[in-house]
Amino acid sequence: MHRFLSYLIDMIIPPQCAICHAPVSTNFFPACDACISSFVAHDFLFCPQCGNRIITLSSPCHKNAGYILGAATLFSFPAAQTLIHALKYKHEEYASAVIGKILAEYFLRTCPEFISDSCIIVPVPTSKTHLRKRGYNQAERIARAFARNAGLHQSAVRDHLIKKIRTTRSQTECATVRERAENIKDSFAINPNEEIRGKDIIIIDDVHTTGATMRELARILNTHSARKILALVFAKT
Repeated sequence: MHRFLSYLIDMIIPPQCAICHAPVSTNFFPACDACISSFVAHDFLFCPQCGNRIITLSSPCHKNAGYILGAATLFSFPAAQTLIHALKYKHEEYASAVIGKILAEYFLRTCPEFISDSCIIVPVPTSKTHLRKRGYNQAERIARAFARNAGLHQSAVRDHLIKKIRTTRSQTECATVRERAENIKDSFAINPNEEIRGKDIIIIDDVHTTGATMRELARILNTHSARKILALVFAKT
């Protein structure tokens, strides 16, 4: 079924690279070899508080940060910016396949020990307003592509575990770190039907900038007794 669907979509929409628009073989991985090789992929994790490199999940330099940060590449690379822009603002949904694959390869290279029976993948939620405008949550699309490429079952993706309970301004509209934190504060809530006590959580998003959104999500998850939290993003600033 997947192969037939891929063939059908490729017949309707000529496959092209989401970055440079060169012809490619399929829309289910819309990136050419040249563009993929242009990414400088990381081989380490990060402390979200000071930005220092972390070699293993068990060696954070700031234990009170609330989570460990994983970022596959840097947002400063033009190819990374193009992919994220295509997914978030140009409705090129299949760019998530490229981002998810790169993210999975980074994850398996740096912290495969995070995979367990208690592992839950949580896409950063979006508001109903933004969902209607875009038609999909880009973090959810990335999360599903990530799970597929990391060998995790799609049932591990819990896109309803955390809800966005109020609409906020885009974080890009906030001028300062403090303003971002205030903008996102108390805008999320745990679904009462979900149990996360003792679970390992992977939060998925496209970009990590000041970390205001991840800190707020980690705060809520830690309040509900999550065991370990890994914030996994495609790119960091």
